[in-house]
Amino acid sequence: MLHIRRSDGVLEELSFERFEELVRAGRLAPDLLVRFEPVTGEKFVPLSDLELYRALLDDPRTRFQRRFDLRRIPPVTLTVVTLLALVFLWQTRQSPVLNGAALVRQGAKSMSWQVELGEWWRLLSGSLLHSGWLHLVPNLAFLAYVGWNVEAVLGSSGMALLLVAAGIGSMALSSVAGDAATVGASGMTFAVFGAAVALGWRYGAWLPRRFRVRYGWPIVPFVVYFLLIGMMWPTIDNFCHVGGLLVGGGLGLMLPSALEESEGDWPRKGLRLGTAGLLALLVVVAMPLGWRLGLLPAGAPRAEAVHAGEAGYSLRPPAGWEPLGAGGRGPGWRSETGQAQLTARAWIEELEVPDAEAVRQRWLDELEESAAVVPRAGPPAESLGLPPGWFSLESDVVAGDDVLRSLRVGMVRGLYVTTLEFLHPVDRFEDYGRLRRAVFETVRMEEPRAVVRALEALHLGASSDPASIERAIDAVPARLAEAPADGLRLAAELARHGERDRARRVLEALRAVGADEPEQLYWELWIDHYMDDAAVTDPVRRATELAGRQPDSLPAAALCFDVLLAAGARADAERVLARLVERWPDRLPTIRRQARLPPR
Repeated sequence: MLHIRRSDGVLEELSFERFEELVRAGRLAPDLLVRFEPVTGEKFVPLSDLELYRALLDDPRTRFQRRFDLRRIPPVTLTVVTLLALVFLWQTRQSPVLNGAALVRQGAKSMSWQVELGEWWRLLSGSLLHSGWLHLVPNLAFLAYVGWNVEAVLGSSGMALLLVAAGIGSMALSSVAGDAATVGASGMTFAVFGAAVALGWRYGAWLPRRFRVRYGWPIVPFVVYFLLIGMMWPTIDNFCHVGGLLVGGGLGLMLPSALEESEGDWPRKGLRLGTAGLLALLVVVAMPLGWRLGLLPAGAPRAEAVHAGEAGYSLRPPAGWEPLGAGGRGPGWRSETGQAQLTARAWIEELEVPDAEAVRQRWLDELEESAAVVPRAGPPAESLGLPPGWFSLESDVVAGDDVLRSLRVGMVRGLYVTTLEFLHPVDRFEDYGRLRRAVFETVRMEEPRAVVRALEALHLGASSDPASIERAIDAVPARLAEAPADGLRLAAELARHGERDRARRVLEALRAVGADEPEQLYWELWIDHYMDDAAVTDPVRRATELAGRQPDSLPAAALCFDVLLAAGARADAERVLARLVERWPDRLPTIRRQARLPPR
C-alpha cells in the first residue's frame, strides 16, 4: 500500500494498482508527498523522488494513455482528404465525362501502360483519382473518420507511411491481378480499416473504454461487409481493396504508436517519413527510369506463334494485344493502350522480282493515299533484330492534328514480299523500341504452302521444316518420269519463292528425263534473268525461242522484253513491246515496260 498526503493534510491510502492507474492518467502531481514503506520507511517524500513513480511516467503505456486524444486534429488525414477533393475537381475540369479512356489519360492504374510505356507512377496516381461523386464521397467519409482514429494512435509520420504504402501496394496487387484500369482511394480506405483492426488488437487494453469500439474487433464486420459488396459488384476492383487491407493490417501490427515513443525517438519518425518518401520516389522516378534503362520488363511477345502459311512466315505478336478486325491485307494487333499497332501482310508480285527500293516506293504510295508522309532515315534492319536480307522504311504520317510514326520492314523472296509495320504516335515511338525488337526477333521465314502442296502432288509429303523440304526435293528426280507436269509445277513454285538453286535442280532433273515444255524454258530464263547476278547466256536466242514457243503468253512476252532490253537488243525489245501493246494494252506489265523503254 502507498499513503498520499494531500495539500490539505488529508492522508489517503492507495493500492498499488490504483496508484499506477492515477499516475498513468496524470492525476498525481509530482510534488505530492508519498510514503511507500518498503522504500521510504516511515518518511514522506515528494512523489518525484520515488523511482517507482518515475518508472511509471517513462513507461510506454503511460505515455500512450496520457497522450491519447481524439480531439487533436489529424494533419495527414485531413491533408489527404483535401488533396483527393482537389484532384477530383481537376478531373472534372479536364474531362466532364469520366469514362475509362479519360481516367487512363488522367493517370489511372493500368498494367499495359505501366509495362509497355514505363508509367509506373500510375501505381500512385491511380489512388488519387475517382470516377465520380458517388465514388469519391464514401471514400472521403470513411478515410476521414477511420483515418482520424488511426492517426491518433500512429501519429503523423506513421499515417503518412501507411497511406503512401497502401496507395501503392493496393494498386500493385490490382496490377498483378488484372489489366483493367483502376482508380480510387479505396485501397487507402481499406488500409485504415485494416490498421484500425490491428491497432485495436495491439493497444485495446491501453485505450480508454469509451473509444475501444473504434478499433479492433468492432471494425471487422464493416470490413467483411465491404469486401462482400466488392465481390458481388463486377465493376469494383476487390484486389485493390484486399491489397490495401493487407498493407494496412500489416503496418498496423508492425508500426509502433507515436504515443508510446519518448521525446527522444524523433529519428524513428524521420525514418517513417523517409520511407514514405522513398516509396513515392520508387514508383514516380526509380521504376520509370529502370524501365527506360531496360532493367524492368517492357512487354514481350506472346508464347504461341502466328503462322501465315501461304506467305511463308510466322511471328509472335506482343502478349496482350488485341487482334484488329478482319481485313484483306493481313492480320493485325492493337495494344490495349491504343498507342501501338502491328500489322503483318504479304503479297505476290505478278511477274518480276521487285527490289527493296520498289517495295519502299509502294509503301510510300500506300501511305500517301490517306495522309501526308514525311520519310525519315530509318535504322538498318539488322539493328532491329532482323536477319540480313530485310530492309526498312521509317516515316511520319500527318493526318489532321495527328502525327504518327510508321516503321515498316520488308523481305523479298522471289515474287513473295513480306511486310511488317509498327505504327505509333510520334511521342510514343521510342517507348516501344524494345518491344518492337523482341517481336522482330521472333520472325521466322518458312516454306509457303504452295511449295509443300507441290511436293505432296509428287507423293513426297513434307512439312514446312527446311530439313524435311530438302529431303523431299532430293527425292524429286525419281518421281519426274511419271509426273513431269507436277515436277514443273514444283520448279515454278520454288522459283516464285526465290529458291533459285532448288528450282534449277528440279528443272535440270526434268531435262534429264527428257521433258521439254515451253513453260520449262520460261522458268529457266526467268531464273537466269531475275535471280542470277551474272548476265544471261545467249539472251537474244533464248528470248526469241521463248517468244516463238509461247506467243500468247503475257508473262513470256514481258520476260522476253526485259531480257532483250537488258542485253541491249533495242530493236528486238521494241518488237516485243509492240506485241504487248497490241495484245494487252491495259495490263500493268505492259504499262510498266512502256515506261522503261528509253526514248531514242
